[in-house]
Amino acid sequence: MRKNLINIVTVFGLVATIIIQLVWLYHSFVFVRKEVSLQARNMLEQAIYEETLKRCYSLPIGTYIEGKSRKEINEPFPEYVYMQASLEKNGAPFSLDSVGLIVSKLLKDKGYTTQFSLSEIRGGMLVSSFHREHSSFLDIEIKDIPMRKDYTVFITGKLTNTEGFYMERMGVLLLSTFLLMIFAVGCIILQIKTIRRQKQVLKMREDFSYAIIHDMKTPLSSIAMVLNFLRSGRLEGKPEMKEKYCQIAEEETEHLLNLTNKVLTISKLEAHKMVMNKTMTELHPIVERLVDKFKANASKPVTFTIDLKETDVYADAEYLEEVLRNLVDNSMKYSNEEVHIKISSRIEKGYTVISVYDDGTGISYKDQQVIFNKYERGSVVEGKRKGGFGLGLNLVWQVLEAHGGKVMVNSLKGEFTEFSLYLPKQNMKEYD
Repeated sequence: MRKNLINIVTVFGLVATIIIQLVWLYHSFVFVRKEVSLQARNMLEQAIYEETLKRCYSLPIGTYIEGKSRKEINEPFPEYVYMQASLEKNGAPFSLDSVGLIVSKLLKDKGYTTQFSLSEIRGGMLVSSFHREHSSFLDIEIKDIPMRKDYTVFITGKLTNTEGFYMERMGVLLLSTFLLMIFAVGCIILQIKTIRRQKQVLKMREDFSYAIIHDMKTPLSSIAMVLNFLRSGRLEGKPEMKEKYCQIAEEETEHLLNLTNKVLTISKLEAHKMVMNKTMTELHPIVERLVDKFKANASKPVTFTIDLKETDVYADAEYLEEVLRNLVDNSMKYSNEEVHIKISSRIEKGYTVISVYDDGTGISYKDQQVIFNKYERGSVVEGKRKGGFGLGLNLVWQVLEAHGGKVMVNSLKGEFTEFSLYLPKQNMKEYD
């Protein structure tokens, strides 16, 4: 229900935003269109007036031209309307071509590149026209400019190629609307991605909770079984069996402690409550302990190669060992029937670099982008996922970040994997 409500609100918000923007643009377009139409009409009336004066000046001096009388002073028609009949009687008829040339000059003087057409209508019939047009849906009509008071003669026009008018007046509005629409759509897409990501995280947490409880149940059951045997006395007089069961209990207890510590460590690191106790630490003892432990507990043939060109590192020894243990454990887990692991160290631009290399199953490029994410366990390997909770590599990344360092992975699917830990040296400023 909540999911459907979020989707409905999101879609409604997007549609409402689009509608509001379209209505705003439409009213702005209508306003600009009226403004341009009024300017065009005024320009045409000015051209007709100039053409009328031009004909007046062409007549002999003393020629009488009848104009607007005192009785007609309050009538809404321009002066030139009353002069047309008298000019025609005196041999100076109206010329639409002359008006067209004047309009062209007026447009040019104002810097407009628009085209236009003019028509002269007499008694409802087209008697002359002036065409300079390229039609489009943005054309603006200039309706019925009278040349007679009874509208038996009038001029109509059409302003074409008016994109320049609209861009001049609406360019900023169109650009801001376009950017606002992109921003709104981007926000909606981001919201959808965020919701999906939250659902994925919630699903991963649910899976993690189920898996960790299930994984804790097994060692707890084993420990309970050992305690039951010890309490029952059935192992008395059987020292070898007793030692075996005690070892199982110790291993399961260590497993539980490691898992618990890993979860707590990541939580503290994410909350920035973990302080790294960094000191100059020798690598050899840490590496040797890990090698001995994994060789003793390995369920498959494993060989180690140690190449420590740098024997000391400035780090928290406890967490560094935990990081290396996670990487070696992954090398063992994601390997074939046997595995070769190489642990090496070197100096590189103010960093002590510790690398863990294996010739195992490798990591695909897609998984390399996400393996350090919390709860991420990678793709299916050999038809099924390996065990674990997706915490190990996240712990590696968190610890390295807390040290002010970084971790990088280089891998080829089916060939090899190499993790490189970059830990800043104590006197790193000397390398800047």
